[in-house]
Amino acid sequence: SYPAKQGKPELVNGFRHTLIRLMSICHGSALDELKLCETEDYEVLDISGLDEETVRILTEVKRLGFNRVEVVLHMIQILVIDAQQQGILSVPPPILSRIYQTLSRGFVNLLNAKKIKDTKFPFPYAQLVATMLVILTIFTPIAMSVMLPHYVWSTLGTFFPVFGAFCLNNIALELEMPFGDDDNDLPISHFQEEMNSSLMMLIHHNSDHVARTNKKARTDFKGLSASLHDKRNSLLHLRCTRTGRRLRPGRQSVKSVFANRQEEFADGEELGKGEEEREE
Repeated sequence: SYPAKQGKPELVNGFRHTLIRLMSICHGSALDELKLCETEDYEVLDISGLDEETVRILTEVKRLGFNRVEVVLHMIQILVIDAQQQGILSVPPPILSRIYQTLSRGFVNLLNAKKIKDTKFPFPYAQLVATMLVILTIFTPIAMSVMLPHYVWSTLGTFFPVFGAFCLNNIALELEMPFGDDDNDLPISHFQEEMNSSLMMLIHHNSDHVARTNKKARTDFKGLSASLHDKRNSLLHLRCTRTGRRLRPGRQSVKSVFANRQEEFADGEELGKGEEEREE
């Protein structure tokens, strides 16, 4: 909360950094459980930044036969309760309980995904499919050579049915286990990278920015309706007005505006570095 951030900045900062590290480990451990072989080779946010006791507990989890995701979820719940008791989280209990509901929903979704991994295709059915494919491969050329005397047509009539049957069987094998490191599997490593990127956003210096309106804001209905059709009330016009540039002809997208804005920030940083070098 904002009062806690102003009165207890060190505690708030410590809570945030501990939370993002635990969430990164929890998400990575959950994705690692979905793989065929748990490698524990996934990126996390500065695990060495946690205290020694926490690192020791997370390291001994496998040796003790515990589930690491459950252990980290329990750590997060304890962390939230401790933060509430210390006054770091000053929010109404119904809103605070949403944290536990979201964590519980995520764990339920993990269990549903593990069902896909653990529930294998029936072995007798798989053996029957493999046997039928072998029989099809053997008897199709014989049947086609009898029905189609010409060797070209019999070859084509043999190749396409057998090839199609094997293709369907291999596609089924890929869909049976979507979690892995193959080219056709889900990008689990990319999911972890996206999660870490989202967690990094929470500790950015602009993450607590409170958006407000200025004194020139239009608060009446007619004024807001007119602003929808005013070309001057666009991100492009605002950018050009502040930078002193002319409006370029043609329709501009929000994507291009943000891209140009990033270029301006980069140019400003390079200009600042050049001035610092000249001062030195």
